[in-house]
Amino acid sequence: NAYMANPMKLGLISWTAHAYYTFHPTKTPKNRSRGGMMTVFRYPRPGLMWYKAELTDYPFIHIETEWKEGVDEVVVYSNAAKVQLLVNGKKIAEQFPSKKDDYKNLKHPPFIFKINKFEKGILTANGMTDGKLLVTEQKQTPEQPYKIDLDLDIAGRDFVADGSDILVGYAKVTDKNGTIIK
Repeated sequence: NAYMANPMKLGLISWTAHAYYTFHPTKTPKNRSRGGMMTVFRYPRPGLMWYKAELTDYPFIHIETEWKEGVDEVVVYSNAAKVQLLVNGKKIAEQFPSKKDDYKNLKHPPFIFKINKFEKGILTANGMTDGKLLVTEQKQTPEQPYKIDLDLDIAGRDFVADGSDILVGYAKVTDKNGTIIK
């Protein structure tokens, strides 16, 4: 927003690669891997999906917020004109993008919904333009841990057992529906 507000600035450069652990002094150990759009574990940092809403022409929507007990605000990134939220199939809100000054220069500001009463289940965000449903995404309330899913990053790669290849694996604790437990 700040860069788009200044006509003398041509753009913004952002480190879009993965974070790495650094030994620079920080106030909290959590901030030791502060670079990059992806965490040191190769997961998207909060806010990363806004770029897709802002920079793509195809219909896009992403529910940024986890749908769990205690949530009082839901952030959705979309390039649709309006977003409607449903919980377990029942519409709870429908609104336009945020009008806050923090976002006034953006083409597609985030949609920020205040949640009055959390209800366990499936949260659905529908991206609408001219009354037509363009795109939808769902998140489900995580239940009790059920299993560990292990994904190996082997797509499109040939590995040689010569001591120089690295095979990255991702372990996720999920519930019985496949929802990641955080």
